[in-house]
Amino acid sequence: MNKKSISLLGVILLLFTFHTFNVFADELTPEPIPVITNPAHQFNPSVFANWLVFDDNRTGYWEVYLYHLVSGKEIQITSTSSTKWHSPSIYGNYVVYQDDRDGDDDIYLYDITTGEETKLVDEVGSQLNADIHRNRVVWMDNRKHVGTNDIYLIDIETGIVKQVTNDTADQQNPVIYHNKIVWQDFRNSQGSNHTDIYLYDLTLDLEIPVSLANGDQLNPVIYGNKIVWDDTRNGSSNPDIYMLDLDTGEEIQVTSSDDYEARPDIFGNSIVYTNFSSGRGDIFLYDISNSKSYQITDNPKAQSQVGVYKNTIYWVDYRSWPINWEWNVRYQRL
Repeated sequence: MNKKSISLLGVILLLFTFHTFNVFADELTPEPIPVITNPAHQFNPSVFANWLVFDDNRTGYWEVYLYHLVSGKEIQITSTSSTKWHSPSIYGNYVVYQDDRDGDDDIYLYDITTGEETKLVDEVGSQLNADIHRNRVVWMDNRKHVGTNDIYLIDIETGIVKQVTNDTADQQNPVIYHNKIVWQDFRNSQGSNHTDIYLYDLTLDLEIPVSLANGDQLNPVIYGNKIVWDDTRNGSSNPDIYMLDLDTGEEIQVTSSDDYEARPDIFGNSIVYTNFSSGRGDIFLYDISNSKSYQITDNPKAQSQVGVYKNTIYWVDYRSWPINWEWNVRYQRL
């Protein structure tokens, strides 16, 4: 899942698990399950199998926590007294995250099986927004260009590092799936802060522009041969969700309303995103197989940072406020 920073106060992690869309109507909202309801803030959730990883400030600082969705076991991974988010990502038995304990941000890896932490990347400058798939980790890195980032990759098994981009413009928020990396790119902005989406195929050793449309293309995610992002080509005040099928070359506009729809995630045929038209944020799901959208949440409080893994949707949720001043994590199984 692609993690993005948002300026909000905390989270309930909620889960929502689905088996088939035929069991509910177009506006189906089974009751989500609170996962983390600690009276603190939780952000940046990421799920793989039965493990959930997230940022949490219950100690007064931001630390990385791991939670098992079946057993309820919770593990505090870091104890660094950081004032900054770690933005963790999980795949298999590995969790990767950024940490500034040594003065600037480096990338760390935690092995769930052994409980061991390793500094994966230790370079000058900042290494941020790591994502992991199988034995490969990608991140954005400003070691060569002050004020702008390139995309880098490391193979956990071999330790070999590859510089994916080398451009004086900024490349941000990389996401990896198998042999493909996607990111948002400022190289065509010409001073206007315009962003496009690019892809790098590791097998072909080839960089490919995914979308060079007008407006901004932001927050890319990838699953299989489908890339999804939010896009302001139809107006900066109402971004829409778009998808590119790499097999067919077909670009599909997933949402087309006047609402503000952004920050997607994808798994299989399921695209999830946040609709901010209510002024607070509700979670929606789009089923690629039948081209239909389903509203997952309809709560007076805000929901954001949505992700999907198999039949589980998870997000951060503000519904505990004002009883508790926190965002927590919830999930829902459909």
